[in-house]
Amino acid sequence: MFPNGIALARYECRDGERLRGSGRMEPHDAEFRRSILDYLVHHPGAKDTQDGVLNWWIAEPCLDERDERAALGALEALVARGWVVKRETSSLPIYSLNQAHLDEIRTFLTQDGTDT
Repeated sequence: MFPNGIALARYECRDGERLRGSGRMEPHDAEFRRSILDYLVHHPGAKDTQDGVLNWWIAEPCLDERDERAALGALEALVARGWVVKRETSSLPIYSLNQAHLDEIRTFLTQDGTDT
């Protein structure tokens, strides 16, 4: 827990699998996009590197190499859409929510998920 009383929850893997409900989650680009956006809606001030995104912004962060590529592709697609800002720094790019699109993102997340 942080001094301001905020506790961050990390999802843990069991036996190397990512679980959603009672079944194994199959990786899908749309699920990664929704997971990233959901995290940002709940943590609009979040800023992180690719590693931080993979470890904190993805609902089930135990990723194999293929899933990692798909998750990073989803992140870049959100950058291209303008919903996530990618700021180049002297070391690593930093990603954050584009606050100007927060209402649009909230609306998107309430939809059935067919337009990701």
